Amino acid sequence: MARRLTPLPSGLFASPRYLEQHAAPARVAELASHDCVIFRGAHGRVQWRLSGPSGDEVVEVHGPISCDDFSFVHQATVCGLGIGLMPRFLAAPAVARGELVPLLPSYQGFRGAWHLVYPSARYLPRRAVAFRDFVLAELAAPASERPFNDG
Repeated sequence: MARRLTPLPSGLFASPRYLEQHAAPARVAELASHDCVIFRGAHGRVQWRLSGPSGDEVVEVHGPISCDDFSFVHQATVCGLGIGLMPRFLAAPAVARGELVPLLPSYQGFRGAWHLVYPSARYLPRRAVAFRDFVLAELAAPASERPFNDG
């Protein structure tokens, strides 16, 4: 069984070290001239579709690193290897520590979501039912009332 829980917003981030050597992009189109840390790209290239104040914009980006793990995107971006597009929750602690800087904050990338995946409810152990019910109750509460609020 799978149940959609909540949206998973994403954004663009770069390290202060990267921004010391490259001017921060002021528009989506400028991303094409930057090194980017690419998630699931082909031959070091991928198209990013970003939603912002003017609607959707698409830009083809390239970079020295292409991977299939957002933790790796995060670490490579913190190390200054380029601009990374990643879930905001993943970048938030590094932003708070000054290791990452949000770029083009009025734009959002991919539109993923958190899902709760569990075995069929017919034979679900009580502890799994308790966990499922806890998660659903926590995410039903306003974000300001959640004990693990990251924003």
